Amino acid sequence: LIEMGRSLEGRKIYALKIGNSPFGKDTKAIWIDAGIHAREWVAITTATFIANELVKVFSKEISSSILSDLFLYGLKNPELHLKDIDWYIAPILNPDGFVFTRTEDRLWRK
Repeated sequence: LIEMGRSLEGRKIYALKIGNSPFGKDTKAIWIDAGIHAREWVAITTATFIANELVKVFSKEISSSILSDLFLYGLKNPELHLKDIDWYIAPILNPDGFVFTRTEDRLWRK
């Protein structure tokens, strides 16, 4: 868990790093962020779902259906490909807006 900084109202903004690629300086990384716009709650859910699925891959609890789906996309050994990448996921980049839409005005827009 990485603390990226704080919002204008002082809330912490976190990112999650999943992976420990053995390639050193040649490691590839994928960045996923969500929760930029306060009203888009489903984006936060999607980022959290992706993080959960990646944790399953790295803990070897991946389902055969996910692997077969990735195989259909052309990856010969998808589990290894996913583990060769460092994944960074920031599920809520706008915590102030998220809290405001949860507590004050669901459809608030700046």
